[in-house]
Amino acid sequence: MNKFITAVKFLLPVVALGSFAIPTAAIIGKVGGWQFFFNQDFNISEKINAAQRIIGWLALLLAAYQIMLGSFRTLLEKLYGPGKILKIHMFTGPLVLGFVILHPLLYVFYESGINKDSIAKGLEIFIYSFNPTEKESVINFGRLAFYGLLITAGAAILRRKLAWRNVWKILHFLNYGIFIFLILHIRVGADANIWPFNAIAVIAVIFVAAGFLYRIFEKIKIIRLKKTAKIDSRRIAI
Repeated sequence: MNKFITAVKFLLPVVALGSFAIPTAAIIGKVGGWQFFFNQDFNISEKINAAQRIIGWLALLLAAYQIMLGSFRTLLEKLYGPGKILKIHMFTGPLVLGFVILHPLLYVFYESGINKDSIAKGLEIFIYSFNPTEKESVINFGRLAFYGLLITAGAAILRRKLAWRNVWKILHFLNYGIFIFLILHIRVGADANIWPFNAIAVIAVIFVAAGFLYRIFEKIKIIRLKKTAKIDSRRIAI
């Protein structure tokens, strides 16, 4: 049993870190390999587009892991010890936000190179469109995810203040909505419909959904334990 637990403790981070290589390698393979980035026959905009696609998929994976770290925290802390998972969880949060910001920024630079638009005009990509085309409506999901991440990041910064502690706990559930927006947003690109990207999306959804159900189960269990403790204390008082 100890050998099995040791193996699981080793494999979980290896698989998690290794999964980032899958979309990266797939996109690099589609554009012609690493030499694509160093080949002067391809313009800078095409290279930025490839990097932007990679960052987008890495952002999705990071968001999924961030949510799973929170959902399965009690279970993971039994494996790795108390406090460690929370530290990784807190470290991953800013990374997700950073990648989510970098993804559209690279798109802005890509569009400025292709359509010769100004970068200032391109920054409108961050503004929600209230009269969207079909493509814009899908991009809007990415914008909603971005806004949601700003809210959760702000709440995380203020979490140590007593008044914000309960708000932060409630806003934690906003992460599931953010993930749904990200999943809906990936349809804007052609990658989402082909292997291995479609498999990555499906597997991520399954694990995040499992984490959500596990978290609900844990909440129900805690509520029942508190009710049982109250009943027992009343019996003792009687």
